[in-house]
Formats: sequence, C-alpha cells, structure tokens
Amino acid sequence: MRTMILMVPLLAGTALAGPDLLCSDITNGQTYGVFGDYQSYSFGDVTCNVGDSSFTYVDSTPDHPVFTSSLYRLRDGRFEQIGLGFVGHTFFPLQGNACDFGCSPGAPGMLGSGCSDTIGAGLAGGQANLGPRIEVDAWSGAFPYPFSTINQTGNPVYKRLKARIADLSDTTALYFVERQYVSNEELPEARGNNSSYRQVSFTPATNSPQVQGNTYGGEPAIFAWRDHGLGADTPDPSVMISSTNLPADGIVHIGSRATSLGGGVWRYDYAIQNQNASRGVNALRIPIGFNRSANEPYFHDIEYIDEVDNQIDGTDWDFSVVSGYAMWELGADFDQDPLANAIRWGTTYTFSFTSNQPPVEKHAEIGVFDDDGSGPVTMSVVAPLAGPCRVDMNADGALNFFDISTWINAYNSQDLNADFTGDGVFDFFDASAYLNEFIQGCM
Repeated sequence: MRTMILMVPLLAGTALAGPDLLCSDITNGQTYGVFGDYQSYSFGDVTCNVGDSSFTYVDSTPDHPVFTSSLYRLRDGRFEQIGLGFVGHTFFPLQGNACDFGCSPGAPGMLGSGCSDTIGAGLAGGQANLGPRIEVDAWSGAFPYPFSTINQTGNPVYKRLKARIADLSDTTALYFVERQYVSNEELPEARGNNSSYRQVSFTPATNSPQVQGNTYGGEPAIFAWRDHGLGADTPDPSVMISSTNLPADGIVHIGSRATSLGGGVWRYDYAIQNQNASRGVNALRIPIGFNRSANEPYFHDIEYIDEVDNQIDGTDWDFSVVSGYAMWELGADFDQDPLANAIRWGTTYTFSFTSNQPPVEKHAEIGVFDDDGSGPVTMSVVAPLAGPCRVDMNADGALNFFDISTWINAYNSQDLNADFTGDGVFDFFDASAYLNEFIQGCM
C-alpha cells in the first residue's frame, strides 16, 4: 500500500520537527445533486499528525488547518483538473490511532503526535463551514477568521466541490479526487506532503462517487498522470514530472508527455500544478528552436464559480511562437492585476501543441505571477527537438557563421535554446556540445 511507504520515517523515529499533517486516506464520497450544468460532491478523510508535536485545532480563530478537494480527469494521455471547491475549516479533532503510530493525545483542541482525525463526507460538505480559496495564503497558512462566507448556505453545488456533468461522463477516462491541507503551524519542510489523491469512479446516470484502490498519501494529484497513465495502477514511464519551489515560496509541479500521432507528428502535453505557492504562475515557455513551428495550441484552466473566488478573471492565456519559444502567457503580473487568471494554489492548468519534431528532455521557463524580481524558474520537461538539425540555429538549411552568431547571442542572454546539454545551466559544456555538433554537420 502506497500510504504506508510514506509513513516509514515516523516509525523509524525520524519524524519532522513540529506538527506535520498527512492525509493518509480519502474515504467515502457523496453527492448533493445537480444545479444547472454542475454536480457537487464531498469526500471524507483520515489525517495523521506525523510530526513530533501537537497540532492546534481551534475553530473560533485562524489557528486550525483548512482543507480543500479537487477533481481530475486523465483521458487520451492528457491530464486536466475538472473540479474544485471552497476550503473546509476544521475544528475540535478526534484523538484516534487510525494510523497505527501509537497516539499521544494532545490537550483539548490539539491533535497529538501520532494521532489521527477523521472527517466524514457529510461533515466535509457542510456549506456553512466552507470558505473562499482566495482568502487563504497556502504557503504561510494565513487566512482571515471569520472568513467572508461563514455560515452561508445555498443551492446544492454552492461552495462544494463541483464539476460539469459533461466532464464526468466519459467512460474511457480515469478520474481522481485530491485532498489538500493547509496550516499555519507547519514548518516549510513539513508542507510537501499535504496533498494526497485517490482514484474515483462515477456511477452512470446518477454520477454517484465510488473511491477505488489505495490513497496515494503525500502525493499531489498530478502524479496520477504518471502512476496511472497506461490504465488504473499501470504507470506511464513517458510522463515526466518535475518539481521545484518558487523563490521563498511553495511547490510547483510540471508534468509533460509526448504522444506520437503518426505521420511524423507529435502532440506535446503539459500540466502545471501549483501545490501551495502563494506567488502563482503566469507563463509557460517551451524552447522549440528559432524559426520552428508549433501548431494546434490547447489551453485548459479551471472555473471559479462561487462568489468571492469568482472575482478572479477567467480569461484564457495567449499562445504565441516567438523567438524560439512556444509559449502561453497570462499577460499580466500581480502588480498589474491581482485578480488575473494565474495558476493559484491547489489548481492545475493544462497546455498542448503539436510539432513535427520528436521529443527530447529540455528545460522550460515557468513565469512567476507575483514576481519578487527573481524572474522565471526553469524546470525539466519533454519538448520537441529543434530539428531537423538543431545546430542550424536560424533554420535556413545551411551551417555558417550566422548560426554560430545566433547561438552565441542566445547563450549570452541565457536563452534556453542555447542550452545544448538540456540541464538548464549555461556553461562550457553547452559550447562544447554545440561546436562538436556543428563540426559534424547536419546529416
């Protein structure tokens, strides 16, 4: 069972300092019915304090964890988020031993070290205790209390985890539910395991949820793309997943995959999941080589439907092929428009294009929405070879001084199209690789 692998460090006496919350199991799900084009859900869970000190759960203050749920679909090699909901605010915890760690109960209102708490699906779907995502800083764990929608109720899908009925009806797809916790008590090194996922299916006609298989404890949902890419519990080794922290901030993951469509055409799929970075993401730039093409662009974001969160602008990102990059850009940063459609915490956006070049490993640029001056980060992805001859930098069919000059200019500006080793670092090895290939010429 995957969950138990993640619990071994605690059993070996190497628990992280301070409280550390892990969703060890996503349990039953329930539906609340349909409103318009949407159907709503909630899921129960079991959480474990795998740290070495107690967790605070005080419901009348900001000193308690919050949780949220999301729905994902894996279909035809493409991974997309299709549903999200508000955050649930926790309160007085149980002091169970469901995780078999030997619970050391904390004081009243505290989840002790090694102890478990259980939330049923009905409790998780209670509308009065669901608050907006936009009010939560996922990296610091800070949020206002009382939150703006406290005690508000409404139609069956209001504030709850919801998805379009049409997105739930594909019998060829795999579906996954993710549970994520956010806390202001955890140290930065304890925040990486706060997301877990589990496969879920939907009964035809009623779309009632049924959880399946094991919970993948401590893994955000994007890893389902690789873990189940060739079918339930059948990994897809062609899916590459890279992870990094934004500067002084939370974790961002990018998944990538190349699919041969036949006839020398490849489809390149990307998914960026912002696990808990408060700065957000506003661009994806894939180096494809100068004067190369990328066709049939695709973009998929998520819908912010409920009030407060629906202030976020849902405008799609612009796609362009410019200066050697295929790129999607929001076109705004936080200072220009704090409500622009950035990839915010707990959400995943999907991108794709087609190319007539085969895949290689490269580094891509990820733009930071609330940039502190550090600029974009780079992450490993699968991307098209700058073919048919990558040392022909200007793609004019001839190797000459102009190609060398183009490479030098790209290298000096730290353009990823000059990163011939594909490691995201600009050094002697890139120059050596370029010159060696140039001398060999194009085949």
